[in-house]
Amino acid sequence: MAAKYRRLTTHELEQLETHFIKFLAFYGISADFWETLKKDKPEEVLEMIDLFSDFVYDSTIKNITHLKVTTPKDIREIYCETDGMKIYGLEVADDCAINLTNPTYLEKIFNGELTEGVSIYSAEGAYKTARDRDIFEFLEIGFRASDGKLFELLKSLKSI
Repeated sequence: MAAKYRRLTTHELEQLETHFIKFLAFYGISADFWETLKKDKPEEVLEMIDLFSDFVYDSTIKNITHLKVTTPKDIREIYCETDGMKIYGLEVADDCAINLTNPTYLEKIFNGELTEGVSIYSAEGAYKTARDRDIFEFLEIGFRASDGKLFELLKSLKSI
């Protein structure tokens, strides 16, 4: 059985070692038995890692309500509803010297001190596949979970 998302890397598994041990214990797998499996049945080991990976991603994704990504010329935040997404973003023109990864510029934009070459946009739509898969894909391309404050700020600025 292949992982629903992707197999966690060795580094990720190491960071989640305590949780992984509890996960194995839940399935009745002791440390000694795990060592035996690793030697004798590596395919079963990979299946358990895939199962744990799916558990980690499912547990994480179900709690995500907002995703955010920032580049020098664009900042976007997505509100992940049950049946679709809403996005608000702020972009600057290519010929504009503003760098959105610099908090000073963002503060000036939000205070109304910088407006030239700056635009706020919005969109909404259904998920392409399913909520969990789409959120996972956004995470894989660099989006990060967010508290939603930027979304609300951009939403309020867009309505002005």
